Amino acid sequence: MGKHINLIVTGSSKADMSLGLYNELIKKGYSVVIYATEASRKFVDLGDLDAGKSKNIHDRTGYQQYHYPAHFTVADEADLTIVYPATASFINRVSNGSPDDYCSTLVSHTTTPVIFAPSSFERVFTNYATQRNIDFVKSKSAPNWHILDPLVENVGVVNENYYSVPSIEKTITFMEKIIDKK
Repeated sequence: MGKHINLIVTGSSKADMSLGLYNELIKKGYSVVIYATEASRKFVDLGDLDAGKSKNIHDRTGYQQYHYPAHFTVADEADLTIVYPATASFINRVSNGSPDDYCSTLVSHTTTPVIFAPSSFERVFTNYATQRNIDFVKSKSAPNWHILDPLVENVGVVNENYYSVPSIEKTITFMEKIIDKK
């Protein structure tokens, strides 16, 4: 296939599912590079990936926003970026033009399609500010940004639902429709 994908992993309890997405994309012949937020390390150990693929994992914790312009190159080299999982906090920051780390800056600077796969507790996902920002992502104001509908799960820990990332299969199917248009 030869298509290049940036996979951004944010700090959600579903971050471990990004490893499965990464492996499936690699099996399908995509070139995939993972960019992990600092918060994602609390939920997933990217060392679980094959040691031979470790050159495809980037964690820019020492990133200085105004002194490291590589995010332009990284953003421009990709055919598509997937944020899996996309926390409400991440969606809110990038939709408001307030990137504050390497990953959100990368999304803010890309001119290629971005797919957000939300993951959040119900009250965070459904609050006014988050919904306003999700509506913005879905609008024609952000024509290259796409948001997938989350799966609704009853986790039984708290008295509310959890909005989980869509399945890997659904995510890849959606992604291939977009990437094939390029």
